[in-house]
Amino acid sequence: NLNISPQSSGKGGSITLNASGGVLTIPVSAGVSTFDASAKGAGSADGGSITLSGSGVTVGGAVPLSLAANAVGGGNGGSISVNSNGAASDITVSNSKANSIIVSATGGS
Repeated sequence: NLNISPQSSGKGGSITLNASGGVLTIPVSAGVSTFDASAKGAGSADGGSITLSGSGVTVGGAVPLSLAANAVGGGNGGSISVNSNGAASDITVSNSKANSIIVSATGGS
């Protein structure tokens, strides 16, 4: 798991993984399947950002990869970008399928 959220309260952080012309491969397993750039706390704060890019983006494992950049309070949801620019590249978004991605960037309140 990769968590770049604040310790107690504040806006979410930023996660960028760029394979720079190659395939970005992200292995996942139960308990190790979340990238989180969400805001935290009792106040109002915006979600952060997550960017994954490469000529292909491959998620491998028995569980999906969960990407979260959620806000708290009246904050705005963050941004999540998955860029796969290879000639024959696919991106699978699902809520439970292995080798897929779950995306959440909700606004607060």
